[in-house]
Amino acid sequence: MTHSPDSDADLIRVSGLEKSYGTTKILRGIDLKVRRGEVVCIIGPSGAGKSTLLRCINRLERPDRGFVFNREQPVGYEIKHGKFHELNERAMSVQRSRLAMVFQHFNLFPHMTVLQNLVEGPVTVQRRPRKDVEKEGLEFLAALGLEGRGDAYPSQLSGGQRQRVAIARAVLMNPDCLLFDEPTSALDPELVGEVLKAMTLLAERGMTMLIVTHEIAFAREVADRVVFLDGGVVAEEGTAAQVLTNPQTDRARQFLRRTLS
Repeated sequence: MTHSPDSDADLIRVSGLEKSYGTTKILRGIDLKVRRGEVVCIIGPSGAGKSTLLRCINRLERPDRGFVFNREQPVGYEIKHGKFHELNERAMSVQRSRLAMVFQHFNLFPHMTVLQNLVEGPVTVQRRPRKDVEKEGLEFLAALGLEGRGDAYPSQLSGGQRQRVAIARAVLMNPDCLLFDEPTSALDPELVGEVLKAMTLLAERGMTMLIVTHEIAFAREVADRVVFLDGGVVAEEGTAAQVLTNPQTDRARQFLRRTLS
């Protein structure tokens, strides 16, 4: 790791987060902090609540209880006269753009070129000048090994290329934090490396990232901190070396033994 988190700045703070679907409790009181410049990897078995946690953090899902704070501002709300008031959809879109999500299945607009996909959010949500965003977008595509692909359509790209475009699209929103929901799980094995390489580049540039992943070797190399989620709770948390090399709980040991075998 070549990045160094700012130990004084909690960029994201999750407090007492709970979420159920019907009678099934998915999150059971999650507390989590992410500092500016920190890379935090979330690991855990299927059904542990990892994706739901990310979707609650950027308000794609509404938590049943608890709060998420970004720069000490409550996500999904504004505070007026000491009371919480829900944001309207326009204000929520602006707030959500500060916690940009990269999904498993890219979610690119198929009828738009690569460059149009990159430019859409910054221009429509953030009202930034199109020419500036296009210039920045082309430079970042080159950094991700996608030089000359700005005029291509998503259908003309490999899965790995599409995921790198999705990453570029999220980065161009200039977010406080990038949220990754298992960004390599939908890819053929030979394409995983190029996406992880792009994410490593972002880590080296000091981008704050919260990454749900099953790529344990990647987490060991890039993460400042690893959170092991199990049954909707944070079962273990620490440095990558602590959690991945010397886990303290039986559940984490079992999970890592199965994952690494």
